[in-house]
Amino acid sequence: MTKADSRFGSSDAGLLGDDPGTLVTGMGGTAHPLSALPRRSLQPRKGTAMADLIILSYQDEAKAEAAFEAVQSLERDLIIELAGLALVHVDDKGKTRVEMPDQGNRVGLAAASGAVFGALIGLFFFVPLVGLVVGGAIGALVARLDKTGVNAAFRDRVKSELARGRSAVVIYATKLTQDKFADALAPFGGTVVQTSLSDDEERELAHDLTPVA
Repeated sequence: MTKADSRFGSSDAGLLGDDPGTLVTGMGGTAHPLSALPRRSLQPRKGTAMADLIILSYQDEAKAEAAFEAVQSLERDLIIELAGLALVHVDDKGKTRVEMPDQGNRVGLAAASGAVFGALIGLFFFVPLVGLVVGGAIGALVARLDKTGVNAAFRDRVKSELARGRSAVVIYATKLTQDKFADALAPFGGTVVQTSLSDDEERELAHDLTPVA
């Protein structure tokens, strides 16, 4: 398990609360029940296929930890294919702790997907991971993200959901069976913030993160 710590200065304002299974889609979105998740199976990406970025937010850290374990179980059962997974907790003093499962069993993980996920974690929670979001890469990354579903409104929503004392599971999925995914995570309640990135958007983001020789 990989861990990182940082300081997260979010306020307690603007939360949706802990109504079971609230869904907020990208671009700022509106709230919907978790059951409103589209009942479809996403196939492995190629061409213009999409990857899902899903943030499950909880007031109860124990529920977040249980959901985190459940997602890993879904991966083992081939219900979800992950490019990234993290458990985030912000304590009462605003200190952020990030835990990530070992990546050793994901030998097929695309470098671009891993780089983009690490950069998003760093940007959302101010936690630098493996040196991905540094220097001029930050400006290029933000400019590129503002043209995608991970725009400023979406990022603000994510940060508001991680106010002090809250926890979240951050999922970056390249393939998932959404009816089984929703059914497995529904018992934990919480708030869901979701958007997606296309293959082309991901490649462009990864390019912006590549150091210039």
